[in-house]
Amino acid sequence: MSAEGKRLPSSRQMLRMYSQMSVCSSVDAGVFCKVARQHELGRIQVGKVSRSLKGGKQLEEQEKVFALLEQQWTGMEGSVLQVAGTLSRSPEAQELEELVALFRILLNDRSDPAQAFHCYREMLLGGEEGERSEREREEGRGIAEREGGSGREGKGEG
Repeated sequence: MSAEGKRLPSSRQMLRMYSQMSVCSSVDAGVFCKVARQHELGRIQVGKVSRSLKGGKQLEEQEKVFALLEQQWTGMEGSVLQVAGTLSRSPEAQELEELVALFRILLNDRSDPAQAFHCYREMLLGGEEGERSEREREEGRGIAEREGGSGREGKGEG
């Protein structure tokens, strides 16, 4: 077995395969596939995934990312839901609620750490933008009320 865990033919097996193919007048795909099947070249071996393999290390890294995301999410879930409640019935609130639902699915699934992290970042940015847009709306109402009041006074005096 090689370092990647694949079963490669030995030099003796490859020589046998070559000699079987050289007996034929021409080697086409059919001849090659026949010889390859005889020597089980395409056989898939099923077994345990070794932690020492590159794939095992990737699984460990993925698990670390999901553990970190879960830890962060437990600390901020209430804040995100509070922001979504504050922005009730707005497009931002709906988008934030959809992101929360997607993030929960990705955390439970544990298959795509990059997408889960992206969703987490979008929630953080969406929450900050939502807070900003709520403040801007409130400031806009205050400015409109002040301008509306000063505009009426100006019309009444003139």
